[in-house]
Amino acid sequence: MNSRFIRMTSRLLIASVLSLSLPLQPTNAGMVETDKVTASAQSQSERERIRTFLDREDVRKELQAQGVDANAAKVRVAAPD
Repeated sequence: MNSRFIRMTSRLLIASVLSLSLPLQPTNAGMVETDKVTASAQSQSERERIRTFLDREDVRKELQAQGVDANAAKVRVAAPD
């Protein structure tokens, strides 16, 4: 019984050591600057404010009077930077 336990333990240790030697995908983690996070959040809130502004009927009429398509303006606001 003692030799059976030793064989099982040896096999388990061999498997563990071999699995540690397998190549793993490297991961890269970096710090995100607070300025970038706050700028992104501010940008999203500003875009939302502009979208609600463009939904107003008086704004749509004024844009149309100036020759600007309101839907095209919405698309430009929604476009990524």
